[in-house]
Amino acid sequence: MQPTGKLMLTFMLLVSTFAWQPMGSLARAADSDEFILEYEGKLDEENLQDYGVEIVDVFPTLGLASIIVEKSAITSLVNEQGIVGIYENKDVQLQGSQQVSWSFNKIEQPIMEQGGQTGKGVQIAVLDTGIDTNHPDLIVKGGMCALNNCDSYDDDNGHGTHVAGIIGAEDNDIGVKGVAPDADIFAVKVLDEIGEGSSSSILSGINWAIDNDMDIINLSLTTSGKDTALQRGLAKAYEAGLLIVGASGNKGDVVGGSDVAYPGQFDSVIAVGGIQDNLVRMSSSSYGPSLEVVAPGSNIYSTVPTELGNGYAYMSGTSMAAPHVSGMLALYMEKIPNATNKELRTLLQQNTLDLGRLGRDDEYGYGLVQALETDLQEDDSTVSLISTANGKVEFLIGEEGQKEYTIYRNGEEVVRSTNTSFLDYVLAGEYMYEFSVEGGDGVTKTYTRNVNVLEPNFTDLTMGKWFTPNMIYLYNESILTGFDQYSMKPGQIVTRGQAVAMIGRALGLDGQKRATSFADVGSQYFASGYIQEAVGENIVTGFPDGSFRPNDKVTRAEMAILLAKAYELAEPTETSSFKDVNGITAEKNIYQIAEAGITQGYEDNTFQPFLPMTRAQFSVFLSRAENENFQ
Repeated sequence: MQPTGKLMLTFMLLVSTFAWQPMGSLARAADSDEFILEYEGKLDEENLQDYGVEIVDVFPTLGLASIIVEKSAITSLVNEQGIVGIYENKDVQLQGSQQVSWSFNKIEQPIMEQGGQTGKGVQIAVLDTGIDTNHPDLIVKGGMCALNNCDSYDDDNGHGTHVAGIIGAEDNDIGVKGVAPDADIFAVKVLDEIGEGSSSSILSGINWAIDNDMDIINLSLTTSGKDTALQRGLAKAYEAGLLIVGASGNKGDVVGGSDVAYPGQFDSVIAVGGIQDNLVRMSSSSYGPSLEVVAPGSNIYSTVPTELGNGYAYMSGTSMAAPHVSGMLALYMEKIPNATNKELRTLLQQNTLDLGRLGRDDEYGYGLVQALETDLQEDDSTVSLISTANGKVEFLIGEEGQKEYTIYRNGEEVVRSTNTSFLDYVLAGEYMYEFSVEGGDGVTKTYTRNVNVLEPNFTDLTMGKWFTPNMIYLYNESILTGFDQYSMKPGQIVTRGQAVAMIGRALGLDGQKRATSFADVGSQYFASGYIQEAVGENIVTGFPDGSFRPNDKVTRAEMAILLAKAYELAEPTETSSFKDVNGITAEKNIYQIAEAGITQGYEDNTFQPFLPMTRAQFSVFLSRAENENFQ
């Protein structure tokens, strides 16, 4: 059920301007008593009653209302304060004329269409004010209403229908055409007639989208602040394989570039800003570090409920930009049906037209969404690029009967192997990979692949550091997190609480916060769940005084104990040469991790057990325990 009163979190529709305009190809004789009233501000229904006005329906986002009134009253009514104009209420007739938006060429939609991609088979949930199910230019495949006392997902506002038309208006010789006209559109009504909803209604819509196997969620809405429940719900949808597209917000000319609005700031959401037809950012389009891409958002002609004269109107805002991206992703998905949502997101970033400053920037993100040119597969199937998501570069090597290959990254040897796949973990940047492959016939062939990796962009890491690939591997596996999208702080000392949290994530332990066995670890401490789980798994113990001391530094010896227990390492079979560990508590554990290939110690045959561990050192040890390829 939807919360009420002060507990309700308001979600806002992202339309900055609109213009209602008849479409020349649609006409009928007007009913003498039925009209469309255009107004400014709030509609004064009480004052309208004095003129004998009967209000049939109100479309507040559009500033329009459908009314019944005697013709004789119109002259006086139109002079009332707040009334902009009164127009005939016209019926819709289907005739052979269709308008293609200026935005299509800007995002290269015709290229995808010429390649046969129209969005067929892709299911898109439009979480909005509903969709007009009777519109002649839209086919609504189904949906639900998440509002209280609501049994219809029809649109009583106009916003959701406009968004749906940008994505998937039919290619049928009338009205307009959507970016992905053959995509399956679903109306998920989470906002009411004035464009407001709640955490509950949005989460209900997300839950429905997951349960009903949607591929894409379009969120042309914002909330007034960060919503943790919504963040978690969207994260689960993203991990379930859905692509989530959200508008950046329409406060760019008010708050500047502090950042985009929520939910666009969440990592699971592709935040979309709006541009004009000259490829310049709309002044109202919110921007900042979380902005991912931009798309056309100014003066977009699309469908609106048919009660509004002819069922079409111009609107502007980031609400209009987001569905361009949802439609384009549907075309990507049809072209590469086996790609994951994360791979498609990476391709979206890689195929943009760079705008603004070179590379990713706060005003345009990666750039303007474009047709898919860079594919997941190279033309030569011998060496195929599979993924570059989150710094993980993955290749398949398919030379028949191959014996061994050597891989070079930017001229430096990375590995020699006989495996049929290769993984590398790198920072954002451009890389040239060279594969020297010895085939079964004894002939060595060389293949070159140029790769553009878009993230992560940690400015305090460089590929020349010995620990960088290890940290990016743990980041890609969601074991190690950055302090923000630009900072990893490799030199920071690791605490006992942080160490157990990272090991807990690596092992898949339950990290839900809870009460613990230790007086100094409260139930709200970020790692309380992992600490208590680690106690149960006999990975950690406390001190004799009943404390855990979560903020104490972790030494190299303590790290050896944690890893030996967590990964149940074998008993050591040889005597190590470390000259500074004999007789200490962690002696056996240090030898265990040495024989497991996790550490080699220092060149002077010491282990230095009492030195504190930095995040970089901890990452190297943990990644070696997790993945033998790092040993």
